[in-house]
Amino acid sequence: MPNLSDLFVSSTLAGLTDTNISSPADGEVLTYNSTSGKWENQNLPLDKSILATLEQNILLNAFRIAINGSLTQFGMVDGVMDEFEDESGVDTANSTNADYDSTNDLYKPISTGTPIAHYPLNDNAATTVVDDIQNNYEGTCSVNTNTLSTTGKINSGFSMDGTGTTVDLGAIPMPANGAISLWFKPDVNIGVSNVPSDYRYFFRRGSDYEPVARIQRAETSNPGQTIFSASGTELSYSKDYVAGTWYHMVFTWGSRGQEIWINGEKVASDSNTGAASGSVSWLLGYNSEGGALDGVFDDVRIYNTQIDEATILAIYNDGIGTELDGILNMTLISQAFTAESQPDEARIVIFEEDVDSITLNTDLKAYVSRDGGTTWTQVTLADEGNYSGSKRILTGSVDISGQPAGTSMKWKLVTNNNKDLKIHGVGLTWR
Repeated sequence: MPNLSDLFVSSTLAGLTDTNISSPADGEVLTYNSTSGKWENQNLPLDKSILATLEQNILLNAFRIAINGSLTQFGMVDGVMDEFEDESGVDTANSTNADYDSTNDLYKPISTGTPIAHYPLNDNAATTVVDDIQNNYEGTCSVNTNTLSTTGKINSGFSMDGTGTTVDLGAIPMPANGAISLWFKPDVNIGVSNVPSDYRYFFRRGSDYEPVARIQRAETSNPGQTIFSASGTELSYSKDYVAGTWYHMVFTWGSRGQEIWINGEKVASDSNTGAASGSVSWLLGYNSEGGALDGVFDDVRIYNTQIDEATILAIYNDGIGTELDGILNMTLISQAFTAESQPDEARIVIFEEDVDSITLNTDLKAYVSRDGGTTWTQVTLADEGNYSGSKRILTGSVDISGQPAGTSMKWKLVTNNNKDLKIHGVGLTWR
């Protein structure tokens, strides 16, 4: 992350007096011919990747110029600029729902994706209806939901007795690429050290269809192991589940093969890309040749895409979980930077790109602190104009003289209303 004094590079272009330039045609560029020793127009069309790089450099220069303007036009005396070439300038421990893109050097809000069916299992009524908040596939419980409702991982969940209780999630078409996410807390120790006498199911599609996820019974060749299959080829993982402990389980299938994820970590995978087909009921707690796992289930999601690590981590949410679908609200906080003297005013410059339509100071808010983040004052952001498509420079000044005394400068960006955007850089100056 450069200091403001490093923003300018001087350059010269020698040999311009010796040229052979005629009226240029479309697609021609000025190049130096070492054989003739002259500058000439040549038809050297740039490919899209080069043009994109040039465009990005122009935008970064506009961002840097805007920050330099804070030092001159607005009389700021010191500051910092972060173009997110790495994460060193961001307080990752206190930032939330922020996804760092190391390829494009930017931050964006994380997303839990959009499942085709989502059952928070908050149902607690004298009916068997199990609500799908995506409104695609309502489920049906084998008993009234108020007999199963208990404290879940997030809000409520279903307490399954490991015997005859089943939740029919509906005849959801089997996607070629997909995933199932759920939270589970066993009532008893189970796994390779505590092998069940019967199969114990996380879920199964129909009476004899994939995908299926279960813990193997004692009579099998891999007793107590966690098994997942999307098309007849079984993926196994040795795991012990401790009674009273919550586990976030994700099973995916598709172009990456089959995968088992536990608590945000991929623990097993293979190269099998096949998937079953057809539309039959998906059963939580299948009970034909074995019951459900004895414990509490919560927040069951079915996707028609093979969700990636970022999406899985968003659902896991640092072990807290979430019932939200789609974009989550992001809080992005900088590390502290020490001012030479106590500042009373600050100015922020943000290089931002809209993905959704963003209303400044509502969907995106900016704050500045001079006491290391204990006290924050909101900045009123203004749009300085689009530089390319949806990429723009946002600026704003703020009086921080009313904050407690301090020289520990920090900025904070907060998104609201679950809007998607990209932050390519932030500059903060002060006086």
